[in-house]
Amino acid sequence: MGKIEELIESKDGEIRAVKVKVSNGHLLQRPLNLLYPMELAETKSNELVNEIEQINEKCDEKTDDTITTNKRRQRPA
Repeated sequence: MGKIEELIESKDGEIRAVKVKVSNGHLLQRPLNLLYPMELAETKSNELVNEIEQINEKCDEKTDDTITTNKRRQRPA
């Protein structure tokens, strides 16, 4: 668990990762898909979580169009 300290944008201007401050004081860089909001106490944190949720929704919309299913033949048991 940790606190989001900074949003990291990619070259195309999309937020792809964040810097998270963990309990031992270290700053870790993590991609958005590994984040999960636990407890919110500050308004600023709420704004960041809302922004992350909007980004995740956009990513889901983009990937829904491009997902292809790889169906492998299953062996009989």
